[in-house]
Amino acid sequence: MKPINNLMNRLACAAAIIAISASVSADLLDVQPGFPQVTFGGNSSATVDLTAAPSFDASSQTLEVVLAVGGDINIAAGADADTTIQIDVDSFCNAISGVAGDDLSVSGTLYDPSFNIIKSGVLLTGEITEAGNSMATDTVAVFDFRAIVTGGVLVTDGDWPTDTGGSPLVAGIQLTLEGTNAPFATNDCSTLLTAGVAKGVIGPDESVPPDHTFTNPGTGTQGYWRNHPEAWPVDEITIGGVTYPKADAIDLMDRAPKGDKTYNMFRQLIAAMLNILIDNDNTCIQTVVDDADQWLTDNPLGSNVRANADAWSLEGDALHEALDSYNNGQLCAPHRD
Repeated sequence: MKPINNLMNRLACAAAIIAISASVSADLLDVQPGFPQVTFGGNSSATVDLTAAPSFDASSQTLEVVLAVGGDINIAAGADADTTIQIDVDSFCNAISGVAGDDLSVSGTLYDPSFNIIKSGVLLTGEITEAGNSMATDTVAVFDFRAIVTGGVLVTDGDWPTDTGGSPLVAGIQLTLEGTNAPFATNDCSTLLTAGVAKGVIGPDESVPPDHTFTNPGTGTQGYWRNHPEAWPVDEITIGGVTYPKADAIDLMDRAPKGDKTYNMFRQLIAAMLNILIDNDNTCIQTVVDDADQWLTDNPLGSNVRANADAWSLEGDALHEALDSYNNGQLCAPHRD
């Protein structure tokens, strides 16, 4: 599939109705929302009404927004917090077209964990270009969408990433719809849902490779990142499913491994993640980073994995060596001057 942002983000569609092809059945698009990531619904009184037109209108008065990997959860709740997705659907729940104006709108006042206001207003808007659905059970449906991002505070504040031409990356939206009176098994959207619970996630769609040129400022070794806390692009980092404040992560990197290979992996993985976050080319190492992160999830820091253990000799050692090579500028990104 060609990247949607390359095909369509130059279209003047802010006030247009976008036509979406319909079929008797629609598979999921398998979008992959990245960061900044907006989570909506869940325990809130989010509703969907498919009975008028029929139209799809998912609204929520609870938002959680994480602006970057390892970042704080910023919460918006109350009357001004709302996520709305509006499209027309056929009797089989397939998308037909968008609505006049923005099909996607996210708004609210975001508070950080100390209850300081960090952003307020319309956070994100977009025009839906693709939609998919899957009936999970008789009462649960899963939808996903792609949308051209047209504006919002996340865009104007620079939180939403752009391609090399400066256009906001396409949004990927995942939505789960639950309702006890919804005969999803029959795909009958004409008599479908009067009320239900909607919850979902929105973020830049990582399943569509962006047209991106890396700035490649140069990679640093694990020793560099241990000794230069001022160079860290984040204040905390998540490794092996555990989030560490920067100071704690550096303290753990400083500890002598004493034969525990989880500390060796921890050091190299943090360095690689930080090198990627400052916009070094990650095309040769991202899969290794993901596998190493899973390795530390399976073998938590401090679990005393020795060099002769299968976990290290059969998998960990090779991942560690690849990370070390990347951090030393020997792979697809240069070493720092």
